[in-house]
This record gives sequence, C-alpha cells and structure tokens, in this order.
Amino acid sequence: MRVMEKLGFERRERFYAGAQAGWGAQILEQPVEGIVVFADVDLLPEETEIDFSRAPLPPTPRLGTIGLWVGLHGESFLEAGMHHLEARFDFPLVREQLRGLCINGMPPFSDFEFLKQAFTEGERWPVRRERAEKLLRGGLITEAQFQEFVSEKAIGSHLETLQRRGGFKGFNQKSVSAIIAATDPRTQSVSHA
Repeated sequence: MRVMEKLGFERRERFYAGAQAGWGAQILEQPVEGIVVFADVDLLPEETEIDFSRAPLPPTPRLGTIGLWVGLHGESFLEAGMHHLEARFDFPLVREQLRGLCINGMPPFSDFEFLKQAFTEGERWPVRRERAEKLLRGGLITEAQFQEFVSEKAIGSHLETLQRRGGFKGFNQKSVSAIIAATDPRTQSVSHA
C-alpha cells in the first residue's frame, strides 16, 4: 500500500464481498490518471472490521482463491504480475474482436445497461514445483491438485472487459464474488478448461 501511495494512489474504499465469498479488497484510485487498483485478499467474516490495507491479517489454515493463486504464482506486485487487468471497452465489439483472435470469453458476470463485465478464459501459467510442494506439505492442496498444477499449469491471468454507463462506479457484489470463485485454480483443471 505504501508503494501505491508513493505512486499517487489513494485508498478509496474497502470492499467486502459478503460472508459467503471469503474475500475482500482495498480499492485504490490514482486521481490524476483515473487508474483504479482492486487489491484482493482472502478474508474471513470475522476479519471484515480489520483495515487489512494497514494491518496484517492473521494466517489461516485454508486458502481461498486469492491465497491459492499467490501460493501457486507468487504475490502479484513483485513476483507473478496481475491476476487480471480490467479495461473499459465497447463490450459487444471487444468480445467479437477477441473471438476473432481465438480468445474466448467467460460468460458475463454483470450484464446490465449501466454495467457489463466479463473475463476472458484464463491463461495457464507454469507452476514452480517448489511452490506446489510447499502448498502440498502445508495441507493446502491435494496430491491430485499438486500433480495437475505441476504438469498441466494453473490459471494465471485474465483480461476483464468492462463497459460502464451513466457514471456508475460501483460493483455488482454477488457477481464479483461469483467470478472470483469461478477463477479458482482448483476448479479450472485441464478437464474443466
């Protein structure tokens, strides 16, 4: 967060996706450039009052989608890169253009007149064996998941296509939670992809 602040980002709000979701985010915005960062973390219901952008969260015995992604690929800021990049487009046009480039989209997770959002199917990234072994030793993935991640790779990154209208800056809480769950590497095996 301190690095983001040095780049001119300001903490805009904390987003909690709800008790069923298992995650939250600190939203930051660079007011001059209008760039927004959605910094996701796994979050238990009892952690929702913690300002996790200023205080560390305690370790947990299980990993959510975000913790697993970090465990497989490394933290996004200095190691893995972004889980996804969101950009604004003419929604139907970009989906058509991406299909023409053989880049398939996942079903939209928001489909309103004022807000349309969808991820592309995720790129599969190699997983370093030592990362997967650490997760396996910690009981955080199964032997079958270990074998799959090491031999077949794991979902790494997506492009999120977005169209906003009418000045809407909010989030579709239920659908954002659904897409985070849908991008969990444990549900994206080669047989599912």
